Amino acid sequence: MKRLLSLGVIVLLLMSAFAPTAFAGWFWCEDDPLVRVITPAGNAVNVHVTNYGEGVENLAAVRKAEITYEVKPIAGGRGTAVSISVLIPNNSGERFRTRTVASTGPLASGVVLDEATGGSGKAMTLSFKLDIP
Repeated sequence: MKRLLSLGVIVLLLMSAFAPTAFAGWFWCEDDPLVRVITPAGNAVNVHVTNYGEGVENLAAVRKAEITYEVKPIAGGRGTAVSISVLIPNNSGERFRTRTVASTGPLASGVVLDEATGGSGKAMTLSFKLDIP
């Protein structure tokens, strides 16, 4: 039993000696623009589009996200299908992982309508339905 315990301690010490170093890129930066979606019937709906970029050094690129949307009537005109496209540009030509969340509250709070993951330089698409014409 002591031999097994000693072996376990040695393995843990060796694992900690070779553990990877944490990099700043393991942290996510975020931006939370409010998008005012106009439905086909002319109703305005506020949607928070919270965008994330891996690495705090990519915050400026995340803040430059290009956000566009399209709407279509559904359910005989009693609802709206919404498609939001989010394109976070590369940072000085360097790609990084990205994420986006559409929700009813700030910073991805409230009801989450849709979410997507991807990489900078390539658009992510969020799709959801509203019970608003």
